[in-house]
Amino acid sequence: MTEENATLRDLNQQRKVGTESRGMRSDNGEDEISLENLTVWVHLQVQPNPVFEGDTLTLQCSAVNHTLSQVKFYKDGKFLNFSVDNSPLSIKSATVRNSGNYSCSGKMMHFEQASKPVMIEVQELFQTPVLSSVLPPYFQEGRPLVLRCQTKLHPQKLDLWSFYSFYKDGHVMQNRSHNPILHIPEIKERDSGLYQCVVATEDGLIQKQSQQLEIQVQVPVSHPAVTLRHEATNPAVGDKVEFLCEAQRGSLPIFYSFYLDGEILGDSLASADRVASLLISVRSEWSAQNYSCEAKNNVSRERSEPKKFPLVVLSAWTNSKRSIAWTLGSLLGGIVLATVFLIHFFRPCKKDARPEELPTEAQDNHIYATVKKPSKKPQLGEISTNDLGPAAPPAKSPLVSDDRIPC
Repeated sequence: MTEENATLRDLNQQRKVGTESRGMRSDNGEDEISLENLTVWVHLQVQPNPVFEGDTLTLQCSAVNHTLSQVKFYKDGKFLNFSVDNSPLSIKSATVRNSGNYSCSGKMMHFEQASKPVMIEVQELFQTPVLSSVLPPYFQEGRPLVLRCQTKLHPQKLDLWSFYSFYKDGHVMQNRSHNPILHIPEIKERDSGLYQCVVATEDGLIQKQSQQLEIQVQVPVSHPAVTLRHEATNPAVGDKVEFLCEAQRGSLPIFYSFYLDGEILGDSLASADRVASLLISVRSEWSAQNYSCEAKNNVSRERSEPKKFPLVVLSAWTNSKRSIAWTLGSLLGGIVLATVFLIHFFRPCKKDARPEELPTEAQDNHIYATVKKPSKKPQLGEISTNDLGPAAPPAKSPLVSDDRIPC
C-alpha cells in the first residue's frame, strides 16, 4: 500500500502514544518499542480563524517538540496533498465549497502519526442575493419597473463594499454599482425577459448571482378592426359568412367577441397572428344591421367601429321556386286572356239576323238604271230616249246565303 492511499483509519490507530504502554511498529518492520507516560500529539493548525470567503486558507501540520516530515493532508477522509518537508498547504480565495473535515499526518522518529480531524467552515461574506420587484408583480406597459437586489452581510463584515450588477437575458442593464435598485421609469413590451442580479466584492473574487426573475410586460389591446368575408355581394339566407376581428397590438391571450346590433353572435380566441374568426350562417333578420367585435386581454378591452351588414337576399333555391311559379302564373294568365279575346272576336252572328233595312224615304230616293252593252259601237244620235227607264233591282249574288250573314 502506497503512502498516498493510506487511510485515516490506519493513521488514527497510530495517532496517540498514551499513558498506557502500547506498541508501535517501526518502518523496518521490527517489533514495537514501549513508550510509557509519554503523549505525542500531531496537530493541524488553521489560519485564519474564522475563515471567510475570499480569504487564503492556510493549513500547517505540527507536532509538540518534534519535527515532522513527509506530511499528508486529508479532506473528508480523502487524500488532498503531500509535502516532504512539511510545507504549509495554502488554499487561495476560499469558498464555501472548501468547508469540511481536515486532518494531517507525518513521520516523527520513524513513526507515522495523525492529527485529530478539524472542522473548517468557510463563512459567507454575504448571502446569495434575492431579486424581487418593489411594485406588485403586475407589469403594464407605460408603468415604472423597480427591481431590488437584496443580500445580507456577515455581522463581522458589515463594512464590506458590495457591487451590484443587473442583467436582462444575459445583457448588462446596470454594471457594478453600489445601488441595489434597478429603476426603469416607463417599461415597454421589449422590456419583457429574464432578469438577474449579481453581487460581488470589490476585487471581484467573490460573486454571487440571484435566481432569474421573469418580467412579462402586459400590453393593452389596440382598437380592433372587424371585417366580413363572403363570396356574394349580397349574401343569401343560409349562406356561410366569416367575421374577422384583429387587434394589431396587445399581450396574448386575446379574447374576441362578435356582435350584431348589440347581441353576441359568438366568441373566439386569437391565434398567434392576433386574428380571430367566426363562421356562421346568414339569417334574414341580419339585413342592414350593425355588426362589430370586441377584443380584450388581462389589461384592457376595446370595441371596433360598427359596420352595416349587407342586404340579405333570398336563397337561390327560394328565388328559383318563386321564378318558376311567377312564370307559370304569367303563362296561365296569358292563355286565359287570349282564349277570352279569341272567343269574343270570332263569335258568329245569329242565324235570323238580316242587315238593317233602309227607311222607305231612302228607298224612294234611289234611281236604278239598266245599262245594256251594245253589240256594236253606237253612232251618235242612235241612242233613243226609250232606252232610258227605271232600272231593275240588282240580282242577288249566288255567293250570299239567306241563312248566314257575316256580322
